[in-house]
Amino acid sequence: AGPYGNAQGLSAKDYREITQTSTATATRDLSQLVALKALYSQGKHKGARYYLVTSGEHEAFENGSDLKSIFNIKN
Repeated sequence: AGPYGNAQGLSAKDYREITQTSTATATRDLSQLVALKALYSQGKHKGARYYLVTSGEHEAFENGSDLKSIFNIKN
């Protein structure tokens, strides 16, 4: 895996570096991608990591499953 989008996920900082956008634009873009269910996020604030939603995971979203059950996220 390369430096971005590896198993540890994508950080907002990574996204800003890749897209060469401002913090505000990166925050808005990532929030929209999560809302569109293209990405899911885990963590909060500077520790948040973003992961690509695969087609199977997207189908689970469409069937009403929540993030915790799809990705086995513990509280």
